[in-house]
Amino acid sequence: MTRALATTVLAVLAVLGLAASAPGSQVRADDLFDEFDVLCLAPEGDEDLTWAMAVHKGYSRLEPSDFEDLRVLAFARELKGMSRTVEGVEYRVLTARGSMAPAGSDYRGFYQLCWVSAGPADYAEVRRLTHSRVGLPSFTQGHSRVMAWVETPEGREPLTRNQIERRQLGPLMVERDVRMVTMGQHSGRQVMLGYMRRRDRDQRDVDFLERHGLPVGPDRPLEAPRSPG
Repeated sequence: MTRALATTVLAVLAVLGLAASAPGSQVRADDLFDEFDVLCLAPEGDEDLTWAMAVHKGYSRLEPSDFEDLRVLAFARELKGMSRTVEGVEYRVLTARGSMAPAGSDYRGFYQLCWVSAGPADYAEVRRLTHSRVGLPSFTQGHSRVMAWVETPEGREPLTRNQIERRQLGPLMVERDVRMVTMGQHSGRQVMLGYMRRRDRDQRDVDFLERHGLPVGPDRPLEAPRSPG
């Protein structure tokens, strides 16, 4: 996996770890996963659906200063955050957009990111439940656990850490419909669940690349047909 992704996971954990829950409160693993499922997994990376559901569930917007440290990361941009408190527990959700450019290619793969956190929670129990619900093995990356797969007409095709490191994540996301779920813990209290998937380029991406002097390139590589899903 790329260094940028590992750095982003750590930075997001630190920001989401700022959520404050009342003393004595405890997040149930299934409550945290259900929040993640509704806000990140079910919308399939569509940030508009994520925020529509967050508003419906009573979330309030976070100020940009609440995640200022993340703005220096090239891997994640257009960050948006919201939070809500339920029975003394603060839940936070963040979304971001990003892109990767495989070495030697003028094509950039684009993706959407979504994270939900709350705490204190039993990280081991959250990991067990997430494995059960997602139904895939995971591997260690830095301070997090990662489940990676490719959506195919036959179902989910798991990816191992060796496969990702051998092929590199950028080219994989260009060529195939890669998805990821990440799990992490911050300061022994906050637990984060994250989702990442490839998406199509849009005008906001073109504007961003041109503004920063980066090559826009073709809409998608000729050798990589659109994956279903």
